[in-house]
Amino acid sequence: MYFKEIVSHERQCGILSEAIDNGRLAHTYLFCGPDGVGKKLVAVRLAKVLNCMAENNGPCNTCGICRRIEEGIYPDVKILKPRGKDRIINVESVGELQRFANQKAYESKIKVIIIDDAHRMRPDASNKLLKTLEEPPAKTVLILITSRPDMLFATVISRCQAISFNLVPEAEIERYLMDVREVEAGEARVIASLSGGRISEAIKLLSDGLAEKRSGYINFMKSLLKGNAAAMFDIVKRLKEQFEEMEKNSVKMIMKSKKLDYGEFSGNAVDELEDEFKAEAMSMIQAEKEEMFGIWQLWFRDILITKECGAEVNIINKKDSGEIRLLSEKAEYSGIMDCICAIDNARKMLRYHADLSMVMEDLFITIMKNFKNREAVI
Repeated sequence: MYFKEIVSHERQCGILSEAIDNGRLAHTYLFCGPDGVGKKLVAVRLAKVLNCMAENNGPCNTCGICRRIEEGIYPDVKILKPRGKDRIINVESVGELQRFANQKAYESKIKVIIIDDAHRMRPDASNKLLKTLEEPPAKTVLILITSRPDMLFATVISRCQAISFNLVPEAEIERYLMDVREVEAGEARVIASLSGGRISEAIKLLSDGLAEKRSGYINFMKSLLKGNAAAMFDIVKRLKEQFEEMEKNSVKMIMKSKKLDYGEFSGNAVDELEDEFKAEAMSMIQAEKEEMFGIWQLWFRDILITKECGAEVNIINKKDSGEIRLLSEKAEYSGIMDCICAIDNARKMLRYHADLSMVMEDLFITIMKNFKNREAVI
């Protein structure tokens, strides 16, 4: 009841619900698991449950407290995140957190402190936090969120009640997109497949206009498969220019999404902001590349399934079923597998900052080599 809007994670939410009902909430929790699966969403939801003004078994999401918690402006709920170009949590930030923890609540029943990406605490910050973990203030719940518990001090972990989160099954993401977001079934299936079990990635793909983006990247592949070496180099050039343009404008895009305006800052303040968001910008560009490779892998997966089954059975890109069938006739099973593996290898290479043009050229040569009579395919 408390966490009815959370996608999946029934066991994890059940542990918290039972603790609430029995009045046995731990002072400190450690939410650990893959990025983007809903750990922070559950933490914020818990803050609402503990402080909502409505007299029922769950947050109303409409009262003043729920709205302010959602907007990040409620005075008795604090969210600490890594900052700066190095994306760290320093000792000064933990000191501020401790002062907040020891202050009297302004209006809440229970204060909630959320430390996002807790593994990014510097060693001195972790040591300072230990004092709060050893002597937790009354009526305060502290939640550490991490995808890398192996990077936390063992002394920190030992003072928390750990709750592990898993990737969300694709079927549950697909159902959420159709039932809650009212996404058409075919599109929901594609988004769920590309999300990698991460609900936040599914929401991002939806808000980014995946259909148009998917069409663009698949068109690149279609052009490659019916072209020659000159066409291949043109596609590489266009992709490189696209990502260079993203890199140039990404910081401004992030500031816009956070409703910040360059005009409000000057001098060193602008430099500090750019440092603050640079890591986030690079992460955004990498995520775009991951989406591109994911779209291509699903395309070749459909070709492989059609080759194996002899019909467009259970494919994801149903709108392109005719072209996929033709493509399946132009390559051997092993060749299609080579293409899928080459896409995965290219993705891994770019994660390690390899040169985009060289990686794409190697990938496209592998794909072209494995398809015959390309000019007749599409």
